Amino acid sequence: MEYDDAVLSIEMQLENPDKLNLDELAEPFYVVASTPDGYSGKIWEYGEKLMDLVQKKGGSRTEAFERIGWNTFYSAIYSSIVQKKIVQALSYAKYNFVHPEKSAKAILSHTRVITAIQAGLKTQKHPFINPSDLGVLDQSGQDVFAELLTIVDSLQVDDELRLQWSASALRFCPPVSNPYLIASEILEKTLLRTERWFSAYFLFRALSEYRDELWRSQFPLDIIKALIQNHLSDKSKGLDILVEICSDSDIQSKSRENNNLRLLIGILSLYLWSEHNFVDIEAMAWEFPTMLQVDYPNLSSTLSRFIVDKTLPDLPPQFIEEIEKLEKNLTNLINDAQNELRDRSYRGVPLAIKIYQDNLKNYFIPILDDIKLRKNYIKILDHITKIDPESLITDNEYQKSNYFPIEGNLLQKMINDSFEIKESLIKAGDGLEKIQTIQDERSMVSKDYFDLFPEFEIFADDLSETGRWAFAQLIPDLWVALNTGLDVYKREEDYYGPR
Repeated sequence: MEYDDAVLSIEMQLENPDKLNLDELAEPFYVVASTPDGYSGKIWEYGEKLMDLVQKKGGSRTEAFERIGWNTFYSAIYSSIVQKKIVQALSYAKYNFVHPEKSAKAILSHTRVITAIQAGLKTQKHPFINPSDLGVLDQSGQDVFAELLTIVDSLQVDDELRLQWSASALRFCPPVSNPYLIASEILEKTLLRTERWFSAYFLFRALSEYRDELWRSQFPLDIIKALIQNHLSDKSKGLDILVEICSDSDIQSKSRENNNLRLLIGILSLYLWSEHNFVDIEAMAWEFPTMLQVDYPNLSSTLSRFIVDKTLPDLPPQFIEEIEKLEKNLTNLINDAQNELRDRSYRGVPLAIKIYQDNLKNYFIPILDDIKLRKNYIKILDHITKIDPESLITDNEYQKSNYFPIEGNLLQKMINDSFEIKESLIKAGDGLEKIQTIQDERSMVSKDYFDLFPEFEIFADDLSETGRWAFAQLIPDLWVALNTGLDVYKREEDYYGPR
């Protein structure tokens, strides 16, 4: 159907309500909506008249829109995108030709209209707009454009289209309006995504002059983090702008309304001062430890020392690994001693066996049991050293009272065996001494001396993602030292002495 025929068909029915036939109007509406003259206003005017007539005749506006409206919108949106005149099509917002259950903005979110937008963008990848066209739209039209911009931003479109549409909105939408804020956010996101960090920063400074709430958003954090990453990737780049951020009194003032921003700038200032000694940064660098002084005094002192000369905190003493090693060694020595206490045949001589068993019972086994029970090593070693392997045999009551005492080679063997048992017990006693010595040393370590680490744990748990990122990226040596110290402290704290 030709455009003129479609217009004639619509007007004839609208002028003769008795002959109104929605099925016959579907195609003419679609045709007229596909032309600039139609989607710039005419089709929406026809649609409003149609809805009024349907209502006057007792019909359903909802049914009428379902039969004609969605196809009309599909045609208008698709065609206006392809023809690079999408702003003109948004003039529908001035007319009452929308689904009764949807607002002018909500119309664009309907599946049918989203499909039209996608189809149009597939055909025309760069439907750039004439910025001045936005100035012609009233507030409702600009609100609808902002909704369209939000939808397009969520689709797979060329970033240049996002930039052109959002920049155009900033030129002609009032700074106090919601479309201005939405365009600002999309423009900033696009610049960051396309790694135009410096443009994003200077644009933000300009936009925030009109929209102060931007300082409380995620954008200043994302922009500064991007500039930091850019600098850290090549430390010859971007230093001046980071110094400007930390020394700008306006930014410092705004950061007090955004704790994450204040934290990020504080850590950045600490980095710039400790690494580059910029005079303008010194006061801001000291603000970071100062702001922690009340709640985290030990951490504040640690940061202060780091600022002065990059001093890192001492690690807490580590005992567990050494003790585990000594415990394993002691277990082996006890097993060796236990093996020395094995049954011995002594050529089947009853007296020799009786003397040996008597010595086991009265001397050797009690000593080994004391070692196993971890009794005081000093008493154990004193007991062992007093043992005379030869006297254990020759002075034994069974030996002395027997008419045929053990003599010669057998006697010497029994003495040698007693000597080897004694040596194995001495080794086990020495192993116990090492363990008890290090345990005594550990008990002399006061938990008070390492209050920095449990304090840091509380601080780190409360630290935002931004704070963690800044700490790890900008002062990594201190971040690693504090986390390493905390890991050691958590493993060891149960073994330190009382406060």
